[in-house]
Amino acid sequence: MESIFNLQADRILSQEEAKKYDSLFATQPFLQIEIQDIAKKTFGLKIYPPQGKNKLVVAKMNEESILLQPQAAALVMRRREYFVMK
Repeated sequence: MESIFNLQADRILSQEEAKKYDSLFATQPFLQIEIQDIAKKTFGLKIYPPQGKNKLVVAKMNEESILLQPQAAALVMRRREYFVMK
């Protein structure tokens, strides 16, 4: 959970820049996370698979398009089994 709270966007895309990723956003995200705070406000994060030689990972936070460093995205992209207590 700490990795999610410390996640920072490398860059927030303008609406014009985000249009380049419309076809990617039409696909299923690689990872989808929703967090609800104590005021019942929900925050969503959708992370899409890296595309080609693009070093940054494309994501959507609520409706805002962002770019993440791959190292930062890797910290939150854990398999389900990682979170299950043994």
